[in-house]
Formats: sequence, C-alpha cells, structure tokens
Amino acid sequence: NKLQLMKYPEGAVPFRYIIKLKTKEQREKLQNFLKGKSITAEQPVFNPLHNYLNLKQADFKNSNLAHETILSLPIYPSLKQEEIERVVEGVKDFFQ
Repeated sequence: NKLQLMKYPEGAVPFRYIIKLKTKEQREKLQNFLKGKSITAEQPVFNPLHNYLNLKQADFKNSNLAHETILSLPIYPSLKQEEIERVVEGVKDFFQ
C-alpha cells in the first residue's frame, strides 16, 4: 500500500483531504512532484503543539510520525471539477 486514505465518518464535511504516506521522504517527494505540476499540497500542521511547548519528543512518537508523513491535498468549495481531476491525476502519476 503506497498511501493511506483517511476515513471520515458518514456525514462529515472535512476542510482538508489528508493522505498518509509511508515515509517522510515519500511525502516530501510527492509534495515536490505536485508542486512541479502547480498543485499546492502542504503538511496540515506547521509544527506540532508539543514542539512549541518544549515537551519531550519521545512522548509524542505518533504525533511526530503523523506530522512527517501526512499531506493535505487541496480541497475548498470553489475548487472546480477540472482542478479536482488535476489533483487526482497528479497523485496517480506520482505512483505510476
């Protein structure tokens, strides 16, 4: 499995569409690949809260892993159908 799609509860209306990659390196490569196609995908959180609070990194292994491997794809109400298809095709192209 090359990426993991997030599961949302029925009726949920997410303001981000998040995918989880296997590694930080894979996330960075996909992010740069999409950027080369003029598609902006970002990490959903700039910096995890525990980093701002200077808490022990060892206590937040799952948070750190998620921060390194999760990528937020463009999603917003004014996104046009052809833009949605371009994002989907960009992700598919990366994995081919």
